[in-house]
Amino acid sequence: MIKQKLIKQFIVASGSKVNLKKFSTDWTGTKEAKKLGKDKIKQRSLKILEKNREELAQVQELIYASNTHSVLLIFQAMDAAGKDGTIRHVMSGVNPQGCQVFSFKPADIIRQLNLLRPIYSKTTNYGHFGKIGDPDITWEQTDKAAALRKAAK
Repeated sequence: MIKQKLIKQFIVASGSKVNLKKFSTDWTGTKEAKKLGKDKIKQRSLKILEKNREELAQVQELIYASNTHSVLLIFQAMDAAGKDGTIRHVMSGVNPQGCQVFSFKPADIIRQLNLLRPIYSKTTNYGHFGKIGDPDITWEQTDKAAALRKAAK
């Protein structure tokens, strides 16, 4: 398993400021790692990765069977930052039938949610919603607001 010392370097206290220049981005996170060298670290990492893949596959089966929880992984980085390689390595032990992948690129969201349908042209006004009185826009109806406020008290 990963040593606590290595994990701690990636934890940021809530409300504190982060200076990314203070974070090491290379493979030598500790003095021990510097002594071992890149090849030894890579060998150890591959063993750890294989063990973690097996654990992830077992956890996926349990989570799927319980049908009460799920794992959310978010990969966000600039192009060519290694997202695809990370996903390929980490997720290779997981059953793809138990996974859903969503893109958060604006164009993909528009396509996935079919936001170019004609109904949506009536709803937006420079990115704002709020057209009250149009029977086609049911999610903007506010006739239940008073009852919800009363129930919340």
